[in-house]
Amino acid sequence: MLYVTNVMAVSLDGKIASKPLESDSERRALGFSSTEDHKQLLKCIENSDAIILGAHSVRVSGGIIDQSKKNGDYPLWLIYTHQGIPPNHPFWDLKHIPKILIFSQKNDAFFQTPEENRLFVPNDLAKNTLRYLENRGLKKILLFGGGQINKIFYESELVDELYITICPIIVGNYDAPALIGGGVIKPTSLLLTSSMPSSNHVFLKYKVIKK
Repeated sequence: MLYVTNVMAVSLDGKIASKPLESDSERRALGFSSTEDHKQLLKCIENSDAIILGAHSVRVSGGIIDQSKKNGDYPLWLIYTHQGIPPNHPFWDLKHIPKILIFSQKNDAFFQTPEENRLFVPNDLAKNTLRYLENRGLKKILLFGGGQINKIFYESELVDELYITICPIIVGNYDAPALIGGGVIKPTSLLLTSSMPSSNHVFLKYKVIKK
């Protein structure tokens, strides 16, 4: 059975960056990350069969994380995109890491992406992505955002667990990207299962309450 864990770092006012198109280095400089936060992320990747995120996250971070699973294999990275990822981007240099770009429409970027690295999902994006992963026998899914990607999974009630790092910063920018982009159709209730302070950060783990 599939199990989806959402892992994110947010400010005290629920933002995942201080402005749109903010790079990872800028986020780190503001305090959005820490050594312990990075260790937790690597541990999450070690325990995952597949990782889901948006192309914007790949662009601002410069690529994906070269971290294997505990058994030495690499998780499958799935990236939602409209415009594709340029062939000269460092993302493509990590040939040992399986990766798929997910398109909701067949455009020039879709056809310019190698066939083995693309997947067409025209509707019910979250549900059909998980159905694809389930058909491949993959069970532990890491949802890595950003906000719009998180939104469609929470809307479809497909998230089982949330690992969230509370960072010591208040952004206060209305236009800054949030944990959930644009809000959700209905509220999601969660149950706190673990809390741990570390330096100025707080690590929280929640189970999503399913009705």
